[in-house]
Amino acid sequence: MDLPDRNVPAPAPAQRLESLDALRGFDLFVLTMLGPVMHAWLGHHPNGAWHIAHWTHATWEGFLTWDLVMPLFMFMAGVSIPFAMAKYVGESAAFPRTHALWRIFRRVITLWILGCIAQGNLLAFDLNAFKPLTNTLQAIAVGYAGAALAFLFLSWKKQVILAIGLLAVFTAGCLLFGEWQAAGTSPWARELNFPATLDKLCLGRWRDCASVSADGNVIFPAYYDTAWLWCSLTFVVTVMSGVFTGILLKSKTLSQARKFWWLVVAGTLLVAIGWLGHACGFPVIKRIWTGTFTLVSSGYCVLLMAAFYGVVDWLGWKRWASWLKIIGMNSILAYMLSPEVGLIDFGGISRALLGGLLRAFDVSRPEIFFACGNAAILFLILWLCYRAKVFLKA
Repeated sequence: MDLPDRNVPAPAPAQRLESLDALRGFDLFVLTMLGPVMHAWLGHHPNGAWHIAHWTHATWEGFLTWDLVMPLFMFMAGVSIPFAMAKYVGESAAFPRTHALWRIFRRVITLWILGCIAQGNLLAFDLNAFKPLTNTLQAIAVGYAGAALAFLFLSWKKQVILAIGLLAVFTAGCLLFGEWQAAGTSPWARELNFPATLDKLCLGRWRDCASVSADGNVIFPAYYDTAWLWCSLTFVVTVMSGVFTGILLKSKTLSQARKFWWLVVAGTLLVAIGWLGHACGFPVIKRIWTGTFTLVSSGYCVLLMAAFYGVVDWLGWKRWASWLKIIGMNSILAYMLSPEVGLIDFGGISRALLGGLLRAFDVSRPEIFFACGNAAILFLILWLCYRAKVFLKA
């Protein structure tokens, strides 16, 4: 029996894509910490109405800064797929694909349940109040399932064809069906478009914000215009854009410089094509995740990935991003503890720690300091988990 040569070094473990951890941390930092602080600060700013608009979602058509937070979260789930699934595909596959199917199923179910806890009223234990599809984590679950299965069983060229096909089917459905036809208006009209019609038809009383009147009729409030079911097609494409990015970044034949420039070119093209479609009558609308919104948001995500990859992995400037990695490596925990979800209210802790000090100095805008205190508490929890190597993973 041959003994191993002690002079031959063991193969180095696969390194994490540090720029991905940093970008994920940046996204969650904006959502969970910077966003609430900006809302508190801009609420009384002389130009607050204009500035704060970019910290909320576009009312309907168009694209604002805040509209990128959710697609970026989904995009990064896709970037990780080629790295996480490498041991199940290709000539170097070490495990059968059935193992990957179980991994995908487990992650989808975990994300779905966490999404139900976050915004679906699962813990109310009231079926009438339960909302099965209303959260970012559930959109990620749907997009991840489709993109991961495509990566497992299709070549990258067939994945591109699938992505284009999903965009075409989504758009065709919007043009052919919906309440807008009877009303004689645009296929993209609020509440009359096909994605909204399908949600009302299939989800009924369990659609987010829907209620049931005393006579048993389902009431759909006019202010809620976000759709989910038909948008699952474009959710998959958003995650697939991350998969294509991950395939490029995982390539062993391209230099880091060429990877960077390929990302810049690809991101620019996606943004340009998306806005061209918007100009041609296919509007960019986040609330129904139109094909043009998918292209524009994916393009911006690719450009952000290029920027972080260029700085962190190509140029090697990593130390500045270490605090972002603390957030990024525990992104789901950061999201679940964020003010966006509100499972835990850090306001009482902030007021107990800072209230007396702020009263002593007669601070006129204490809400800004309380928002900063909430952010600091959340970061402290994530830092302690990072030090203890405790991570909430799906």
